[in-house]
Amino acid sequence: MFPLKDDIPSRTTPIVTCGLIALNILIFFYQVSLQGEASPAGVRAARDFIFEFGLVPCRLTGECAPGGGLLPPALTVFTSMFLHGGILHVGGAVAGVLGAYLLLFPRAHVLTLVIFGFFVRVVRVPAVLVLGFWFLVQFLSGLATWAASGPRGEPAGGGTAWFAHLGGFLAGMALLFVLRPRDPWVRGPSRSW
Repeated sequence: MFPLKDDIPSRTTPIVTCGLIALNILIFFYQVSLQGEASPAGVRAARDFIFEFGLVPCRLTGECAPGGGLLPPALTVFTSMFLHGGILHVGGAVAGVLGAYLLLFPRAHVLTLVIFGFFVRVVRVPAVLVLGFWFLVQFLSGLATWAASGPRGEPAGGGTAWFAHLGGFLAGMALLFVLRPRDPWVRGPSRSW
């Protein structure tokens, strides 16, 4: 299933969403540029960047040495959202938006390209089903990666952070309650002076 567009009319341009996407892409290209021509110094710089701004659980608990000291470990909960393992993984950056979208538009429908063998069709699917399918794929992929992990717990299959996608999805749902603006179209009782 490949979602194409939804049926929710937009009243505004999604400036913040576009800005976050642009920021994710810029940081990804900066991260890739650190590697240069795959020299040892470039690989080390890229690794140091990831360890400094990525979420390293033992740094949060204090069980391992802190990174370069630029950030308090608690801030890496947020900065890690901008680090990605590949250009296709940058698309995993929308997980938080998907979580918030599910709460904001539970009755929306999504125009979806469905490919199943030779069957190719564009159909309208409830957003709840599209997002539920996405969530299930992330969860099952995470379980498969976890089950196939090495003897010391290192991830198999390239180390894609499937559970991080789920965490972003749930964080988007939770942050919606904190960051949701009041609807400017809803007015309170009128006052008579």
